Amino acid sequence: MLPFDRNRGSRGEPFRRSQGDPSPLGRPAIDPALRAQKEAVPPPLPEAPRASRLRALAGWFVAPLALVSIAAGMLLVFRSPEGLFGILFGTVLALGLGWILVCSLFPAKADRTCPECKRPGLVRLDRRTTRGVRCAQCGFRDATASSFLLAEDEGVPLEGTVLHERDRRRE
Repeated sequence: MLPFDRNRGSRGEPFRRSQGDPSPLGRPAIDPALRAQKEAVPPPLPEAPRASRLRALAGWFVAPLALVSIAAGMLLVFRSPEGLFGILFGTVLALGLGWILVCSLFPAKADRTCPECKRPGLVRLDRRTTRGVRCAQCGFRDATASSFLLAEDEGVPLEGTVLHERDRRRE
C-alpha cells in the first residue's frame, strides 16, 4: 500500500474513501493550496466574435476542398483535350511569377494607424531598435510590437540597427 492510500488515523484498517472524494485510488497526496486552486471555478470565457466562428467553421472545408481540387486536377489531366492542360499549367505558372514580381516591385507599407485611437500616429519607441511603437496622438505604447516597417519607411539604413539588436541579444 502507498502511504497516501491509507488514513493516518487508522492502523491496519482498509482505507475508506470519504463521501466527496472522487479519486479511485483514495485520498490524493496534494497540497491543500493546490487543491483549492483546482476546485476554484474559472471565469467564463468571453463570447467568441462572429468572424472567428466563421473562420473556425471555414477550417472544416479545407479537407473537402483539397479532395475536390485533386479530383478536378486528375480529371483535367486524364479526360480533357491535350492542349488544355498546357494552357492551364502555363496560366498558373504565370500567375505565380506575376505575384512574385508585384510583391517585389511594390513592397508593404507601414500601417501607422493606432490600435487605441484609430488615428495615424504610430512612431518607433526607440530609434536604435526595431521593436516597440508608441502613438504620438494618444500616448499608446506597445513595447513588443515590431516597428521594422516604420524604420524602413524612415529611409535610414537598417544595418546599424540590426547589428545593435544582434549584439544586445548576445549579452
